[in-house]
Amino acid sequence: MQFEVSDMAAITLATEFYGALADGYPIEAAMAEARKAIFNAGNDTEWATPVLYLRATDGRLFDLQRTSENTPDVVHAPVEPTRPEALPLPLPPAAEVQEEREAEPEPDAETAVAAKREALPRAVAAGLVAAVGLAAAYLLPLYTKPSGEDVSWHSFGPIQAKYGSVFSSLEMLALIAGTALAAILATRPRWRPVAAGLLTGFGIAGTAKGASTLWWIHGTVDTSPKAGAYLLVVASIVALAAGIHLASVSPEPRARVGMGSIALAVFGAALMAAAVRIPHRSQNGQATWVLHKWHGLGYEAIAVALIAVAVVIIASRAGRTLFAGGVLLALGAAALGYWTWFAGVPTIQDVRGHGVQPLPGGFIGMAGALLLLIAGRRLATPLMPSRRHTG
Repeated sequence: MQFEVSDMAAITLATEFYGALADGYPIEAAMAEARKAIFNAGNDTEWATPVLYLRATDGRLFDLQRTSENTPDVVHAPVEPTRPEALPLPLPPAAEVQEEREAEPEPDAETAVAAKREALPRAVAAGLVAAVGLAAAYLLPLYTKPSGEDVSWHSFGPIQAKYGSVFSSLEMLALIAGTALAAILATRPRWRPVAAGLLTGFGIAGTAKGASTLWWIHGTVDTSPKAGAYLLVVASIVALAAGIHLASVSPEPRARVGMGSIALAVFGAALMAAAVRIPHRSQNGQATWVLHKWHGLGYEAIAVALIAVAVVIIASRAGRTLFAGGVLLALGAAALGYWTWFAGVPTIQDVRGHGVQPLPGGFIGMAGALLLLIAGRRLATPLMPSRRHTG
């Protein structure tokens, strides 16, 4: 087996393969019959999973010859031997002929498998390109202040607190490292569905972050965005497209989504959505929350929360738990960096005596992100190994 296979594919393979061997087929012909049976069962991907490597010139394992019993001895006269006339074989019924024709796999099946193998390097390359684009978006300026100073993600934090850039950079660094890691994991067949989910999740998180950043710059800073903001959106869309494309060429056995994972994801998403309306800092007795001060940036957390709920609902219906686990892991990692910013900067300001006190909003958002990570970890780990077969 090249990859893991489902129960139905394994049962069909064993039945047809050993049945063909018992009928006297060579081992390579028996494997071909088994692969055709899997394909004819409606499985257009797993029929290519079983493979046979053979060095022998003849794959016939058994020489089965039918002989009649109790044949009397016959003494032949010394006459010139003649070749007996060959009897015509009986023609199979028309229904069996039609069934054999239908049993043959379509010529396009092999082409489809080859196309999927060629699509994998493109998805990996697109993921790596997206990671490089996100790194460039992190370094390039987002906008220019009226004083003429360029502001980027790594220089954004010091506007509020010294060393605050550590916290304003966390989400971008998670997007960069996570996208690159997902592209590398995509080269390993076992991790390919999870890698597709990671690329999709980081693409979704980056697109939401880029869109909310553009909205915030236009509506709050009252200036024009620069290359860093636009590149963030473009690179995230590339990662999203790479993840979806990789998921389409990465078969995954169906598995049940546990209620515990669904509850964790939904509760974590609810905490993040609520946290944007809960104060995260207080200065001179005036509380501030994300949607109040940062407005456009707050909608990123709401979008990520809604998408996380949609992912677990779709996964519960489609049974693609590994892909859904990768998406939730990516969304949770990005959200954790997002909420650490709103919890960490007020904490630094409080420690440095700037008259700012941290409030629960940022920490509640962090708790929600952690719940998404836990739910993603549960889904990305095969909880029921008996549902999968390895060769």
